[in-house]
Amino acid sequence: MLALNVLSSKFFLAVLLSASLLSQAAWAETLIWKDEAGAIHLTDNLDLVPEASRDALVESGDSLTELWDGDVRRKLPLPDDSKITFEVMRTPFFDVFWEQGIVVKQGVISGTQAVMRGFAHSLDASASQVHELLGLRSTQRVEVLIYRRSSYQQRYEQKFPFATAGFFDGRIHIAADALHSSRVLRLVRHEYAHALFGQAVGDVRPFWLNEGLAESAARQDRGLSEEERLQLVGRIDEGKWIVLTDLEPGFARLGQEEVRWAYLESMAAADWIEAELIPAKRGKLLGRLGQEKDLDQVFQEFLKLDRVQLDGKVRASLQVPKRP
Repeated sequence: MLALNVLSSKFFLAVLLSASLLSQAAWAETLIWKDEAGAIHLTDNLDLVPEASRDALVESGDSLTELWDGDVRRKLPLPDDSKITFEVMRTPFFDVFWEQGIVVKQGVISGTQAVMRGFAHSLDASASQVHELLGLRSTQRVEVLIYRRSSYQQRYEQKFPFATAGFFDGRIHIAADALHSSRVLRLVRHEYAHALFGQAVGDVRPFWLNEGLAESAARQDRGLSEEERLQLVGRIDEGKWIVLTDLEPGFARLGQEEVRWAYLESMAAADWIEAELIPAKRGKLLGRLGQEKDLDQVFQEFLKLDRVQLDGKVRASLQVPKRP
């Protein structure tokens, strides 16, 4: 499971914990109904369905999904523990569930078709950006659950030993004040990169590469800032650089301050690989990582160096100022 953790105003970080800390959410028997405005709702509690809408309830076993253009096609299971009523939208790359009542945009509570069509376009544009970065396309539609911040905190703050803004556990879970925001799209890009990495590699490891690519996706491939580069150079000079092989299993064993540096190092390594390989080659590298247990063999195949040499190349690249 991968979780986004905000350690400071400058860093959007993620920490790996054992999947046992958060089990997959249970899927409940779903009742699906539309309100007077045409918004679709999911619940497993008949008492929550207005009397006027009960005659139009979808029978158990029937099949439907709400597309953003209003076309009802296939039933989606309720992707939670049924205590939250979700509205739902399908795009080419995502099944998106957002908590009923969440602000959509500029004070809009119930998303109109036009507003939600724009949101769907933004989501799929974000997915396409991640496809380009990783050189991969998703083999399946990914579920995104967007909660009001208060609901998210109530539900998950006890599951992690730190404050989170989102995580991926087979589904993308996000806390948000509004759907239409750059923050939501940044979170989606980060977690969607984890989803693609997992599909290609079949694992979260090497964790530094997983997180480095996810942060690169979140930042839309803008890489490290000059300030961050200089901070890492300082760490190298002080002998505090964490070698990449030590970051392969995950960051859970690290202290909070070290986690911050682990993410910046991971981004630096991802930046270096991105500069060396075109997107198609990056995708093939990830595919080979899913086939070959010997990581050095894969890096030799694509980068002509092993992991120790890669670590040295990344450190050396940081010594060179970035071009404006």
